[in-house]
Order: sequence, then structure tokens, then C-alpha cells
Amino acid sequence: MAEHSRAAPIAAPLVLLEGPVDPAWIDRNDHIGIRGYADALAQGSGHFLRHLKLNFDEAHHEGSTVYSIRWHMAFVREVRKDAMLRYTVQLLDFNEKTLHYLVAMHHAGEGYLAATSEYLEAHVLLATRRTAPMPPDRLALVDAVWATHKALPWPEGAGQGIAIRRGGRRGEK
Repeated sequence: MAEHSRAAPIAAPLVLLEGPVDPAWIDRNDHIGIRGYADALAQGSGHFLRHLKLNFDEAHHEGSTVYSIRWHMAFVREVRKDAMLRYTVQLLDFNEKTLHYLVAMHHAGEGYLAATSEYLEAHVLLATRRTAPMPPDRLALVDAVWATHKALPWPEGAGQGIAIRRGGRRGEK
């Protein structure tokens, strides 16, 4: 009798990457600078897309790719050199052509949230440069992630624009 294999449960949120701060990310203030945060958070995004088989190496040779439509970074707490980082990813929403997710970067040693990066990305056919439905096997992977992520609470700060909270010229009457 053949054994049936079960897929491993998908973590909610996903933890796809852990590692040290890259020395190239450190700026003159002796902490991760804005370019470093962009590089670090993009690594988290890249691991998520690789998990979904939508990354450049796997999707591109099949004639598709993922384009970023919107990207929003939020810096929560300073990270200095020699820190270990842990990245989590939460799928916030999706349809057959679009992904909305958040990458959170944590200080692995101290456990605090350091930064987030929220992405809205579209699946695009290279031949037409137009959005198109994801292949069924990729959509099945997204569905599997969604099955565990849809019950997660909405992350603080996700889905917001940029604004000054109080005062400022627009807030004056």
C-alpha cells in the first residue's frame, strides 16, 4: 500500500530567512541606513517569491515575472552592526494577478520589530508586459499560504499611506 505524503503545515507568518546584518548595510551613523534596509527587506521579499516559485530564476524562464506596483517601508527601531536578523512574511491579500504582503524584519537576539516593508506586486507576462493570471501551480502555492495567513490579525501600520499625524500645514484650519 502506498503511503500518502502530507504537505508540511505553512507557518503563519512564514519565517523564511535568518542571518547577520551585512556590513555593507551599515552607514556612517553605525546602524543600518536606508539603502541597507531596502536591501535587507528586499531579501525577505525575494525569499517569499522563491517560496511561491514566482522569483526571477523560476518564473522568468517560463516567460513571466513579478513587478512591484507599490512598496512602503517603515522604520520602527534601530539595528546596529553585528545583529542577527529574522524575517517574517505575511500574505495580506491576493487575486489571480496580484499579491499584497508584508515583510517584517526583527532583531533575532532581542526579538524586537525593526522594520517592515509592504509590497503590492503584479504577475506579468514578459512577452506582452501586461498583467496576467499566475500559473495554476503558483496560484495553488499562494492559496496554501493564504489558508493559514487569512486568520492572522492585520499588521499594525499595514495598508496606510504617508502623512503627518497632527499639525502641519494640511492639518491647519
